[in-house]
Amino acid sequence: MKTFKNLLSVLAIAAVFSAGAYAQQDVQVSAIVQSTLAFSAVNNVTFGVITQNTEAVQGANGNTSLTPANNTNASSGSVTVTGNAGVSIAISYNTGVQLSDGTNTVDFTPEVMVGSTTIAQSGTNVTLSGTTGLGTALVEIGGTLDAIATAGTYSTTSGTPITLTVAYNIMI
Repeated sequence: MKTFKNLLSVLAIAAVFSAGAYAQQDVQVSAIVQSTLAFSAVNNVTFGVITQNTEAVQGANGNTSLTPANNTNASSGSVTVTGNAGVSIAISYNTGVQLSDGTNTVDFTPEVMVGSTTIAQSGTNVTLSGTTGLGTALVEIGGTLDAIATAGTYSTTSGTPITLTVAYNIMI
């Protein structure tokens, strides 16, 4: 009986001391799901007809006048980015853009803007318009086309196009 009492005493003491050694807490899980960023091409960059051995400049956002000035068939390009309104996005683009006629190549140095903000090749943050629902940013593209020594029809179809990259800036 004495052994039984000792055993009960030990079990009672163990129960008292182990009661504080166990705890439990629920952790809630949540996520904010942003809409997929989407592009819609509005306009491609075109220099129209230019003169051989002449550098041509087509400004993005109308900030730079076209050189040569008499080329009326030229236009800057633009792309609309759509995503969550009021959210910051990063926009960047590639280097090494070239036009080709299938044999010869010529370098094109892009000028990319959103409104009055110049987008750096390595990336620049901008905010999509609006406060609720979907917002947009109009990305405008122009640039400088180096002088072309050989007459022909040049495009990025045979060369290296401009590739825009857009991503949400994730705030943690």
